[in-house]
Amino acid sequence: AAQPLPPHKVIHYEFDGEWMRSAVMLRPGVERLVLRLRDAGCVLLLASVNDGARSAAVCSQLRLSSGGTLADLGCRVVPREAVCPDGQAKDVASIRAWAGLDELCLAVIIDDQPDLLAHTSLCDHVVSAPPFDREKADALLAQPVAAAGSDALTEAMEADACSAAHTLPHLGVSVAFLDAFLAECMPDLDPAMATTSEVCELVVKRVWLSGDPSFSSLSLANLVQAGRVPGLDASMIGPATHFTSHAWAYRFADLVDALKGDVGATDEHGATCYFWLDLFVVPQRAPVTPPQAWWATSFFRAIAAQRYFVLVAHTWDEPLCVTRCWCLWEVYAALRMSKSVRDGSLKVATSSAQRSAFRSQLLIDVHGVQKAVVRVDAARAQAWNPADRDMIFGAIRKHSFEGVVGFDGLDAVIKRLLQGWIAVTGRAICDQETPQGHAGLAQHAALRHAVGLIAHQQTDYETAEQQLRLALEQIRQAVTDTPEGGGEGCDGTGDQQFEIMHRLALTLRKTPTAAHEAEAISLLNAISGDDRASSKHRLRARKILGELMIERGDETSVSAGVAGLRTCLEHLAAPFAGDKRAEALAARDGGLRQLLHCEKILGTGLRRQGLLEEAAALHLAVAREWAELDGENHDNALSAQHELALTLGAAGSAVEATQM
Repeated sequence: AAQPLPPHKVIHYEFDGEWMRSAVMLRPGVERLVLRLRDAGCVLLLASVNDGARSAAVCSQLRLSSGGTLADLGCRVVPREAVCPDGQAKDVASIRAWAGLDELCLAVIIDDQPDLLAHTSLCDHVVSAPPFDREKADALLAQPVAAAGSDALTEAMEADACSAAHTLPHLGVSVAFLDAFLAECMPDLDPAMATTSEVCELVVKRVWLSGDPSFSSLSLANLVQAGRVPGLDASMIGPATHFTSHAWAYRFADLVDALKGDVGATDEHGATCYFWLDLFVVPQRAPVTPPQAWWATSFFRAIAAQRYFVLVAHTWDEPLCVTRCWCLWEVYAALRMSKSVRDGSLKVATSSAQRSAFRSQLLIDVHGVQKAVVRVDAARAQAWNPADRDMIFGAIRKHSFEGVVGFDGLDAVIKRLLQGWIAVTGRAICDQETPQGHAGLAQHAALRHAVGLIAHQQTDYETAEQQLRLALEQIRQAVTDTPEGGGEGCDGTGDQQFEIMHRLALTLRKTPTAAHEAEAISLLNAISGDDRASSKHRLRARKILGELMIERGDETSVSAGVAGLRTCLEHLAAPFAGDKRAEALAARDGGLRQLLHCEKILGTGLRRQGLLEEAAALHLAVAREWAELDGENHDNALSAQHELALTLGAAGSAVEATQM
């Protein structure tokens, strides 16, 4: 009475160093909350700035109205030196370290002075306990039962804390469910045109979840399990196996088509696939809105618990999913949980119409396919709620993606994900088709060639070699099966054959064994010596042969390589004679690249022959022109500068070489 308590104090008690000496109890709102969190599986910690003995006494002696103590609930006391290592503020990072909590462990922190907490993170959900002043404490001590009611602030505290204990529904729906839903449950919507958002609002919520007030806390999957939805059977619902990330703005029928076509009704072991689709498995009438910390922790673990993650791209060339913040967050979570295209745990799905468009584009412009899927800029993603966007962007900016922090790292990872998808999808398309006749063989060979090129550029040389060998076998058969009345290769299959032979030779060079080198040389010799090959094909083959000879390093091979490259240069330089070369350079004519590449290789051969003055002049000109053509930081320009530096070093210009 002589010294009023600060308003944030809970209940005053006397402590003699071992025992509490007055009637004390846990305030009712906090007690209810502690019990609810304990029942939800939370581990309880008591972190106080008091000395250890006092905190231990509170934990072991403080009586709960329901009987027992905090210690009986399994609550542990955090040592004071871990709570406030600097002797001042409560340090949340220090408490997490003491408790051994990893970065994906959600911490619900209940404190009456939350502004004084230090080093909180995205994984910490801080709940403000309302003031409990002396008047409330006296009332509670005088009449525990009467004062144990709740008020708006206490209810808000309980709701805020318990929202973090939300559990992601673990149910999924099967392909049979999706087929039946499309056929039986959408009488007032056009099944082919309705968006997922319209299906949720006009069918799931309005038709099935609005009739009975008791349905407000249920999902459609719950109703199906209870036998309340005609046409849908409980056997169509099961534990989710495939977390499905998709954009609600696209047509629902395309979503179903994508899951059926790219994933299927069963997995590789024959087990039924159950897709976690939010509109079906999450209660849509009264959805829980977990705090941001939940999305950064428990949500990630929920994704990890499902064996597969499916990203529905909707359109193969402009995946909408990477322009929506929540889809981006789901992808981010999958990547954090080590989901991967290579091991099959991460799948990209698109509709059959989009797969057909993708196949057509592979035949038209495989380089365009690769460019399309790398147009990723995650920093431009949008969200309906600005707070969601801020939370997601804040986490991404701090995270390291395979050594690169922030959006640059995430963009690179998503690009690799999509590149992996086009490689896997291209192979699947090839493997599913059985070509017939001359035209079918030629087209299928072109598909295999495109897939091999993609694998080569992704440094998957084993797959590239496999696909290119199959393509070469098919195109040779197509050339042999040329229809009557047409000369061999009259429809372009001859040129296609030389292109495949060239790409296979380049791939064999990337896995340098004696057998592969010999086969690569044999293929290139076959192209360069075949009169049916165009001059472009023959010159390119001779250029690569010259490079191979120079790489061998022995005097005879280098001399043969230099001689071959000089012959190539005579033909390659002819279109750019006189002022035409300067004009082509000013116009950034891509045709110069093959000439510059040949000159660079020739310069390397001259250096190995000891003709350093000629080599230096050639490399200097190539480095300058390539920088002008593609920019001084382009790989081509840097490679030319590297060769120039080696040549300068060999000529004794060590300072210039080092600077280069």
